[in-house]
Amino acid sequence: MPWTPFSDPLAILALVLAGGFAIFSKGSFGPYPDLPVFLLYGLLIGPILHLVILRPDGTVVAGLTMGAVFILFEGGRGLSSGMLENVFASIARLAGWGWLITATLVTLGAHFLFQTPWALSVLLAVIIANTDPTAVIPIMSSIAIRNQIKTTLQAESAFNDVLSSVAIGVMITLFAQAVSSFAALSTAISVALLHIGEGLIVGILMGALGRLLGRRGERWGLLSYVIAPLGCYGILSIIGGNVYLGGFIAGITMRSLGPTPTVDPLWRTSLGGLARMTVFVLLGASFPLAAIATHWVLALGLTVLLIVIARPLTILGSLGTLIPRVWTLRELSFMMWVRETGAVSAVLAAQVAHQFPQWGHPVLAVALMTVMITIGVQVPTTPYWAQRLNILEPPRSPEEM
Repeated sequence: MPWTPFSDPLAILALVLAGGFAIFSKGSFGPYPDLPVFLLYGLLIGPILHLVILRPDGTVVAGLTMGAVFILFEGGRGLSSGMLENVFASIARLAGWGWLITATLVTLGAHFLFQTPWALSVLLAVIIANTDPTAVIPIMSSIAIRNQIKTTLQAESAFNDVLSSVAIGVMITLFAQAVSSFAALSTAISVALLHIGEGLIVGILMGALGRLLGRRGERWGLLSYVIAPLGCYGILSIIGGNVYLGGFIAGITMRSLGPTPTVDPLWRTSLGGLARMTVFVLLGASFPLAAIATHWVLALGLTVLLIVIARPLTILGSLGTLIPRVWTLRELSFMMWVRETGAVSAVLAAQVAHQFPQWGHPVLAVALMTVMITIGVQVPTTPYWAQRLNILEPPRSPEEM
C-alpha cells in the first residue's frame, strides 16, 4: 500500500513536535546552534521525504506566531530597563531609519534588477526588511557578548518587526481595495496605530499579571512564564492588536517590576527550546520547493542583495556617525552579520500570499529562501565571528544576570 502523507493539522503538529522534541532532548549541539538543526528536520519531514504536507497558512501561521510571541517574551524578560535606556538612541536608529534603508534598497533592487512591479517590490522589501527575534534572541542569548550589543540587537529585532507588520497591514488594505487616496491611507495608518496601542496595553497588563503570579512561589512563577505570553497571543489575536509587540512588552514589564520569578532553569530552558523548535521545524516543513524552483533567481538574488549590500549599509547608515563614541568598527562589523530573517517574515509572507494569490509564489519563495540562508549560514557562524572580532566577554555569574 503506498504511503500517504499526513494532512490533518493535529497529526502534522504531533509529528512535528514529537520529532523536534526528540532532537532537542538529546542535549547540546556543542558550538553549533540548534536553529539550523530544527530547520533541517522540518525540511526532511516535509518537502524532502514528504512525511507531512504543510502550507504556510492556517495551523502553520498560528504555530509560527505563537512561537514567536514566546521567544519575544523571553527576549524582553532578559533585558534590563537600565541597559535599554543606555542604548535607546541606537535601537531607535536601527529599528526606524535602519529599517527604512533596508526596505528602500531591497525595493529598488527588486524593481530594477529583477523587473518586479513596484507594488510587489515594496511588499517583498517590507517582508524581509526586519531582523527576526526568533533567530536573533536565541543566538544572542547563547554567546557571552557585551550587553550593549546584545540589548541593541535583541530590542531592535522586536521593534522593527512591529514596523514590518504595520506596513504590511497598511499595504494590504490599500492594494486590496485598489485605492490611493489620502483618506484611505489615513484610515489604514490609524488602524495600524490602534493595533500598536492595543499591543502595548495588553503587553503591560500581561507582564504585570505574570509578575504578580511569580510572587506566589516557584510553581506560580513557572505558570507566569506561560500565562503572560499565551495571554498576549490569545487576547491580541482576538482584538487584532500587534501580538509581537505585546509579547515583547510583557517580558520587559515583568522584568522592570522587580526580580524575575524563581523558576527551575531546566523548565525555563525547555519552554524556550519548545518555542524555537516549533517555529523552525514548521518553517522547514512548509518550505515551498515548487515556488523556489520557479522563482529561485529572484529569491536568491534578493537574499544576496540583502545580506551583502542592504544590511551592511543599514548598519553604517544608522550607526556609522556613532563611531567611536558608542560603537567600534569591530562591533558594527559584527552587527552587519547578525541580521537573520525568521518566523515573522514567514508569517507576513503567508498573509500577503493569501491576500494576493497572483504574487503568492514569488513572495513565499523570497521570504523562505531568505530564512533558509540566513538561519543556515549566519546563525551557525555568529559565535565564530564574535570570537574572530574579539568582542566576546567572560560569562556572567548568576547574580549578575
